[in-house]
Amino acid sequence: MKTTIRIACLGILTAATLPNASAQARARLWRDHGNRGLNGERGAMREEALLDKKDTHGPLGVWEKDRRPADLERYHAATYDRIRALLASGALAEAQGTVFKKRHEEITAELIARRAEGLTDTTRSEVRGELDKLNDEINAIIKTADQGDLRTPILNAKQHGIEEKIEFGERSGRLSKSEASSLRRKLGRVQDLEQRLKDGNLTTRERERLHEEANEVIVDLHRELMNK
Repeated sequence: MKTTIRIACLGILTAATLPNASAQARARLWRDHGNRGLNGERGAMREEALLDKKDTHGPLGVWEKDRRPADLERYHAATYDRIRALLASGALAEAQGTVFKKRHEEITAELIARRAEGLTDTTRSEVRGELDKLNDEINAIIKTADQGDLRTPILNAKQHGIEEKIEFGERSGRLSKSEASSLRRKLGRVQDLEQRLKDGNLTTRERERLHEEANEVIVDLHRELMNK
């Protein structure tokens, strides 16, 4: 799916229009909104319904070379969209997605450096080769993807949305380094809990707990952003 996981879906709305509201009132608003729209039970049910589908990989499954965009810039952007879409569908596990996103960041840095020097046919070919390697590795993973009950696609989407919002907040100056670090530690605790729970049989109630813990991080994130 070309499903771009928009941060807006995490609930950035009413509090931004309440400049006179106290920090406590705004925090309650975020918490209430999260409980209504992103509650753990709903997240768990949606997740299990998605895992019940026969085709969890969708149109962005195995991506052979003859289907990849000829334009380098479009190929570069589409590769990132693909990683996010596969995470959201559950075809990639969280740890795999993190590795692939890091690789894409490295390729992005290389592309920016090459562009500053002036892209030639040779350098375009080299960058494209790195993107091909990354997509080939993704293909190898999803061909043998786990179809079991331990995948958490909706939670993955939520976690990556939080990560990107923290990064944006830090880059824009709306979050200090200490605030961003604190939020990342809280998210890290959710991810640690996820791995511990996956060591056994992941039950519906445990899925609900994971979503509830992630929602608490969302509440804290929004509170920090709205306090600026």
